[in-house]
Amino acid sequence: MAASESQQTLKERKPVTYEASLWLLCSSIVWCGMHWGFTSFGAKALHEDPDLQLSFTQIGSFIPAFAIVYTGGVYVVGLIGDRYPAKGQIVMAQCFIIGGQALFVFVKMFATQVVAFGLIGVGYSVYAIIPYVQIKIFSGNNSKLYDKWYLIVMLSFVTSFGGARLLMMLSTTYIDRSSYFRWRLPWLLAGAMQSLHMVLIVMFARFQNPDGPLDKEKLKGALQPAPDSKEYTYLDKIRRFYLAPVSLLTAMGYLFMSYAHGSVAIWAPTFAFKRFTTITEEELNWTISLCVLSAMPFGLVVTAVLMRRAKNIRSAMRICACAVVLATASMAVFSFVQVFLVFCATLILFVTFAGFPHFFIKQLPYVLGFPKEIAIFAVSRLVLIYALVGDIAGSFLTGVLLDELGEGRTISILFASTLVSTALWGTVGVWSFSDSGPIADRADEQRKEKALENWDLLSSFTFKSLRVSQSLSRFTNYGGGNWLAIVMSGRFDDDGHFVQGDKLRFSDDSDEEEQ
Repeated sequence: MAASESQQTLKERKPVTYEASLWLLCSSIVWCGMHWGFTSFGAKALHEDPDLQLSFTQIGSFIPAFAIVYTGGVYVVGLIGDRYPAKGQIVMAQCFIIGGQALFVFVKMFATQVVAFGLIGVGYSVYAIIPYVQIKIFSGNNSKLYDKWYLIVMLSFVTSFGGARLLMMLSTTYIDRSSYFRWRLPWLLAGAMQSLHMVLIVMFARFQNPDGPLDKEKLKGALQPAPDSKEYTYLDKIRRFYLAPVSLLTAMGYLFMSYAHGSVAIWAPTFAFKRFTTITEEELNWTISLCVLSAMPFGLVVTAVLMRRAKNIRSAMRICACAVVLATASMAVFSFVQVFLVFCATLILFVTFAGFPHFFIKQLPYVLGFPKEIAIFAVSRLVLIYALVGDIAGSFLTGVLLDELGEGRTISILFASTLVSTALWGTVGVWSFSDSGPIADRADEQRKEKALENWDLLSSFTFKSLRVSQSLSRFTNYGGGNWLAIVMSGRFDDDGHFVQGDKLRFSDDSDEEEQ
């Protein structure tokens, strides 16, 4: 009896231990993605460090090294991640991140620092998947609990990106330029905190793996398409996505805006330092950091609010087209203004409005009505566009341009990129006002889908009342051609579908009405 009670007590405590482990995991997430902010707000300090003497081209190659390894790592973790214990994968990821951070700080060779960012990319690829798997296992079928933990994980990543910028800004502002720790202190702090989390996870954390080994036969059956679904080849997916006018123009517009958005997200502090040489470094650091940190969440909120008001594809496309136009106008002022406060205001506006297509693009294939297989293919390609153009080209190519052309011409190229994006998104926005064409056709389909959805809601709402009416109809005359009696003499099957009665009788004097 005592043994069973102790086992029951252990079962009751297990979810609490699991929840505490998830909190510990989310806390470690905060310290795993700080290399973005360290690179963005530490670029000037790295460039001025006499021991390193890094050019902007070299600094701009760090994020691409991370992004390339991270992209491949996510694919590998997705393939084999369920074969190994989650706790071991998390500890391994922390080892790679800590090793990369230490390598970047203590080794002064450029090639070694590039390798360090690659090691961080390996560890970060695990963090990109495992936390979401763990919160799904923990929440089970409880959607509210999953939404809560999904928000916590997302806030942990956002805190990592923003906190890194704040830490590097404080370090480079208040530590003397000649000090060894000027840009290294935030890296050392992140490494120490990640090491502490690794020890705590090894000693106390408890995670779970997906239940049981994979059943290949069941998996094979689950991956087979439904009998009434259409199979699409890879060529079909390319043709349906890239050759459809709306998806092609929006994808290309997203590509050009991604380059400008990714470049500004990384190099905005450097642009300010080069242009406003008369303003103190402390004022520049504080102002630019507040602009970047406030613009991204503000853009997310504004996008969410406006998109919730979009009733159909027409309004959604118009909102995005207007946002791209406003982002381009902000970049136009941003490219030549010499007043620092106006520069900061246009920076906030650009990051806010340029984020509209970035936040909306993952829903675009579904808004366009692509089949599920095509939509998944389209989303993966759109995400890849930002990884290649926003993260890699936006970091490396813009660093090259800063070295070769200077700050003014580099921002002019970014402005030209936004102009091309405006032309492409603007074309789609103009199409949204037309009574014919692909957007008009999709809007008609949405109206039909909405009508069917409303009919389903009406059917479910009147389901119980129909049952009551069926009972009342038994007291009416089954003969005489009474239409209510004819309809209500049926029955409801186990799935809730109405089935016409098979014993419906008509009296002799109702032959004419029957005909």
